Amino acid sequence: MNPSPTPPASKITGTLTNSRQDLCAMVMLVTAGVAARLLLRDFPNFAPVMGIALFAGFIMHRAALAVLVPLAVMVISDQVIGGYTFGMMIVVYAMLAAPFLLRPLLRNLFSDRGHSWCTRSSALFGMSIGSSVAFFLVTNFAVWAQSASGVSPMAFYDASIQGLLHCYGQALPFFRYTLAGDLCFTTVLFGGWALVAAAFEKSSEKKLAASNS
Repeated sequence: MNPSPTPPASKITGTLTNSRQDLCAMVMLVTAGVAARLLLRDFPNFAPVMGIALFAGFIMHRAALAVLVPLAVMVISDQVIGGYTFGMMIVVYAMLAAPFLLRPLLRNLFSDRGHSWCTRSSALFGMSIGSSVAFFLVTNFAVWAQSASGVSPMAFYDASIQGLLHCYGQALPFFRYTLAGDLCFTTVLFGGWALVAAAFEKSSEKKLAASNS
């Protein structure tokens, strides 16, 4: 017997179904993301952007708008916090938006009722941790490459494997903040969504039962 097909994304309880809802969600997520990033700027690398990228990719109807959410958070907040060299900004922005690419996996995960909440939570945290690790590896490789090539005005690292390892070692103490921030905001966003979606589904079931009685 063939397994039942995965429901379309718009059928997942709690996800958005049209562009108007997407625009409202985009405004709220960008506003909250900018505010959180500015308020938490004294905590190095503890930021909401990665969690927002995962959540926007999952909940929003239009993928093109979803990927703009983390980028908008960065562009706006960097006007206050300050940026980096242009090449480094491209790498950082790209890696913060990259969790959006997990959108199909997230939607399939939450659309299949065969998955328990334990399985979903474990997979979600795995995606969040994987995104954090990818960000750490790629952005610090870019820091080393720019330093070793002389592109960066702050040439701290040698153009060698030892220089690359030194770069990663210097960045390692900050990684715990990245990891904590990503897990924290992923938990808050998806946990809040799960509570609202469960309440909505329960209310719908009660209305259906009342109409059939």
